[in-house]
Amino acid sequence: METFFFMIVAAVAVLASILVITCKNPINSALSLVLTFFCLATYYAMLNAPFMAAVQIIVYAGAIMVLIVFTIMLLNIRVDANKKSSHQVALGSVMGIITLLLAGLFLTRGKVSQPVGEIT
Repeated sequence: METFFFMIVAAVAVLASILVITCKNPINSALSLVLTFFCLATYYAMLNAPFMAAVQIIVYAGAIMVLIVFTIMLLNIRVDANKKSSHQVALGSVMGIITLLLAGLFLTRGKVSQPVGEIT
């Protein structure tokens, strides 16, 4: 199960990192970078490094991305935000449904961890 979850997170991380450099809209590129940071935090959590995962989310996905988005807004780059193609909406819907189904799968089939060793 961990291997399957790792493959899903790896696919999302690769797709998001490709979107960082291919998106024409700088805000979409910054949001893809945030998704990449969350995938990296997931890797840290899978490696039993919760402090590094928390630092990854707080420092990079929080503070650094706020600075990047603030800079983009200060530059006042004009992008036609009203153009939405149907394939983007369909791709987002499919990714949302897959994420929802995987979350339900992990919640229903997951086991509650128990303490290891003697309890005193």
